[in-house]
Amino acid sequence: MKISFKPKSPLILATAGLGLSLLSACVTTEHVPYGARDEKPLTLGRTVEYEINDRFYQDAPECVTILPVDTGGDAQTTIHLAVEDAVSRYMRMKMTRVIDRTDRRLLERRLAVDLSHSSDRSAYARTSRCRHFVRIRPWGGGNQYLVFWSRESIGAEVSIVRADDNTPLWKARHVASRSDGGLPLNPFSAVFSAYEANALSSDSEIPLSLADDVARNIVATIPTMRRSTITQYSYTPTKPFGTN
Repeated sequence: MKISFKPKSPLILATAGLGLSLLSACVTTEHVPYGARDEKPLTLGRTVEYEINDRFYQDAPECVTILPVDTGGDAQTTIHLAVEDAVSRYMRMKMTRVIDRTDRRLLERRLAVDLSHSSDRSAYARTSRCRHFVRIRPWGGGNQYLVFWSRESIGAEVSIVRADDNTPLWKARHVASRSDGGLPLNPFSAVFSAYEANALSSDSEIPLSLADDVARNIVATIPTMRRSTITQYSYTPTKPFGTN
């Protein structure tokens, strides 16, 4: 039996393309309660799940130490480090003091502690006067490549916990993704879609961009606790400008 493909009318194809364009233009970021995505997994927009504990405001974190991404024992990758750095960068907009990977390693050496142990974390918190930790672990994400269509995605779950009892004061999770390609409706679109799909999957900058996206959308759900570190500022000119 011979099966032939008859292309649809140009009007139908144009309508379908317009519909996809409109859907893409309407993509928004939706902030929902933690766990809501389990009940409503399919969404046309970006979904960020988050939860703020009532104790967040009672024990407001002004200083946080960014812990390494919890990989479950697997080796850290470039993407894990990129997510950690992005979380540190955006946390600085929310917290007065942020101890990132570089400063954390320096303090670990000076204090002779290992932050993978709970007892050392407590000692570290007392000495550094930074009583909260930021935990990061992979969540969701993954890559798909189907010749004519490809998708890259990175997901993470981030939480702020107290050093003394590991109580989570805030947590959020999100998956950031990019896709490209399309349906091979004719020879030209097949070649073009295959090119776009391959270009996306082979672009080494995409994962780094996704790491930034996932961190930005997650940290945006944290109330701003940052306060000015400038206690006093005054300026008294000694001479008028332009005089000797």
